Amino acid sequence: MNNKAQGQIPCIPFDLSELQGIERVLWAYLHYLRRLPASPKNVKRRRSLQQIQQQLAAQLSPGHVQDVQLFLTREDLEELLEALREFATLIQHFFPKNEEREAVIQTVTTWQRRITRIVAEFEA
Repeated sequence: MNNKAQGQIPCIPFDLSELQGIERVLWAYLHYLRRLPASPKNVKRRRSLQQIQQQLAAQLSPGHVQDVQLFLTREDLEELLEALREFATLIQHFFPKNEEREAVIQTVTTWQRRITRIVAEFEA
């Protein structure tokens, strides 16, 4: 990964169940965003996240799952990270504190941290 000049892309390994979880988080978060007033920022965010979610869902559909690869622009990656952060905050706000809620928040936060750490290492 040291060879950025040749166009290396950071690889962020997730197992299949984690990718399915991320896809479901995006799906649920998109439903939340659709309820917000339509501002230019919200419309752009919905489009970006919907595209990521649909690409991931297509690759995870039965008969297509092999080596899932999701190539994201820097902007898409920032939208994904923001969606993960906001989803965890929404879960914390709307659901009573219990073990299941805390496990969801911890899982989503772990995904967000892994992505952030790997991208930061690649850019260093």
